[in-house]
Amino acid sequence: MGAWGTGSFDNDGALDFLADYREGTAAVVETVLRDIANLADGTYIEIDAGQAAIVAGEVVAACHDNPSTKVDEDVVSELLVHRADVAENLDLIDYAAAAIPKVLASETSELAELWEDASPEDAESFQNNTADLQTRLGDIV
Repeated sequence: MGAWGTGSFDNDGALDFLADYREGTAAVVETVLRDIANLADGTYIEIDAGQAAIVAGEVVAACHDNPSTKVDEDVVSELLVHRADVAENLDLIDYAAAAIPKVLASETSELAELWEDASPEDAESFQNNTADLQTRLGDIV
């Protein structure tokens, strides 16, 4: 049985993407965010891509000094592995701001659909966590 929870790093797909980022380069963040941000309206987003986009958004927020207060320092350290490359690519902020809402649209996102069908408490927790991410991304100057 895989990991599944309401936080940005509480599932297997998110942890897989975090490992790819940690072991690779900042380019994986750009690729996932740009690809989802540039999807035509109505294009369906599979769960793994949605989970990756949320983690990529967390990377962008953390690299701009706005990490989640709900994650361990060890995770924050992992988010900062390619900090200079992420922070200097200001397009990532715009890509994240465009991608995350698409991942949260239940009509076109498998991840959002699953949370919509979850218990009300879990759905609310997921929505609160992603709203916090969007706020932190919006606070980047």
